[in-house]
Amino acid sequence: MMHPDWDDKQVRKEVDEILGESGRAVADPFATGAEGLPNAGVPGDGGGPRG
Repeated sequence: MMHPDWDDKQVRKEVDEILGESGRAVADPFATGAEGLPNAGVPGDGGGPRG
């Protein structure tokens, strides 16, 4: 351990900073932000109208 004198609050702050800097502080790193929007991206049924 690098800082055995740190209390839980200091450790949590450092962990949050590391996760934020590395992009790992998100709930789902593969989420695009368009999951809840209708007609966003590729249709779920495999394609558009035929004809």
